[in-house]
Amino acid sequence: MNKRGMTAFVDAVVFMLVIMLAVSVTVHYTDGAREAEDASALLEDLTSVEVRLSDLTVLDDDSLAYLPDLLAYAMETGDTTPIDYAKDVLDVSCSGHAYVLTLRYIGEEMRIGDGDGTPARGTSMEVTLSTGGSLSMELDLFS
Repeated sequence: MNKRGMTAFVDAVVFMLVIMLAVSVTVHYTDGAREAEDASALLEDLTSVEVRLSDLTVLDDDSLAYLPDLLAYAMETGDTTPIDYAKDVLDVSCSGHAYVLTLRYIGEEMRIGDGDGTPARGTSMEVTLSTGGSLSMELDLFS
């Protein structure tokens, strides 16, 4: 390898190290910012999730439905697949922090998550379902 090739190689290695350092600092910084996630924004995002019925139910229907509709369906039928899906979404969104999502529908209550104690942030909303009626959702985030 000539002198020019060696200089180009070392320059490329240094450039890659600088980029890797910048990425690692950025990733670490955004993980910390994730802790301050606004509970109302997270609950609003959760209510706007659309999934195919056939993905989360036993129905052979590929039409799209909002997650609150499927959570109400799960509370009525006992099907845990939509509940598991909501739990997976919240596990990822909360970055390992504790949370509790409380659902109230037709006189029944269900809790998803494992937070206890005093929540650091919380919010609630009433969601009108496409089938009529409403689902009450309350999200508490713990530090």
